[in-house]
Amino acid sequence: MPDTILVVDDDVVNVELLKEMLSLEGYRVDKAFNGLQALRRISESPPELVLLDVMMPGMDGFEVCRRIKADQANRFLPVILVTALKGTQDRIRGLETGADDFLSKPVDRGELLARVRSLLRIKHLYDELERKNKELLRLEHHRRELTQMIVHDLKNPLTVIMGNVQLLLLTRKELDEDVRDLLGRAYKSGQSLLRMINTLLDIDRMEAGTLELKREQVDMAGLIREVVEAFEGPARSQGVALGYELPQGLPEVEADRDLIQRVLENLLSNALQHTPSGGRIAVAASLEDG
Repeated sequence: MPDTILVVDDDVVNVELLKEMLSLEGYRVDKAFNGLQALRRISESPPELVLLDVMMPGMDGFEVCRRIKADQANRFLPVILVTALKGTQDRIRGLETGADDFLSKPVDRGELLARVRSLLRIKHLYDELERKNKELLRLEHHRRELTQMIVHDLKNPLTVIMGNVQLLLLTRKELDEDVRDLLGRAYKSGQSLLRMINTLLDIDRMEAGTLELKREQVDMAGLIREVVEAFEGPARSQGVALGYELPQGLPEVEADRDLIQRVLENLLSNALQHTPSGGRIAVAASLEDG
């Protein structure tokens, strides 16, 4: 389908002359004879390019161009100002209103077609980019929905399994040590999986801009001890010494406790994965000004 070019000029002869030049090149030409008519045409049936005369009664071309570009839907609609004005200030004014190019009267056919082709090529690239961006947004929306569904489908049965394992450990005292040890490892593995799932959810919320921080006063020393103690079993089974070094008087901080805990857990989990048997991991904290 040929590109549509809107020609705007109060002079009928000029409009017909430009229409003939463009039609011979296969372009579809729409016409408007004043600023309000041009804005109405663009709103009803947006063209691919506007050829806009500057000197028109009522609303001049500068004001029409400014209004076109002020509409977010038309921010990439190319506008060529057609003018007999030669002054630099007039061209600066045109650029400030958002004009993409200029043509001087009388219009040269070769120059007209070259400028039209150049701007239409850029317009088509913008249109393609916008289509691709919309498609990416649609795919990203589906990806987030799928992630949420998978994560929740994993989280619910895992929580049930961990609850049952914990119940066995608390109520079945007659279980021998080997079985209790296996159940304990299963529970810790479940905790690790749950941390991964919660991290995935947090990352997804961060990317979507929907993560809400639950700010509260957090005892950092107590939280570090709690996390380190939770990893002592896995560290011992790998032959890794695990400890912490905390200064006296470490103050409480305002933070999201769950997120800070998850950060510490991920750091320790990664450290355990990359520490050989016989190695040592020490979690340290310090207080700095500022």
